[in-house]
Amino acid sequence: MSPKNSGTSPNSTGRGTTWTPSRILTLALAALTLVFIFTNLGRVKVRLIFVDVSAPLFLALAAVFAIGVLVGAYWMRTRK
Repeated sequence: MSPKNSGTSPNSTGRGTTWTPSRILTLALAALTLVFIFTNLGRVKVRLIFVDVSAPLFLALAAVFAIGVLVGAYWMRTRK
């Protein structure tokens, strides 16, 4: 008979933190994202055909990124 948790790491109880490369990369990207947001708080004017919108730069860039992701996902799905 083997114990229930054989083959698992000692940190599998949820109390400890295992520092894997993917977790370190995720934390580094999150930190860089926060730095980017807090350094780009200035307001910019975005002209949308007939409407002028004033928003923080990071929101304008995030909106353009989201639109790009949606268009890319649609384009990749139609190519299959």
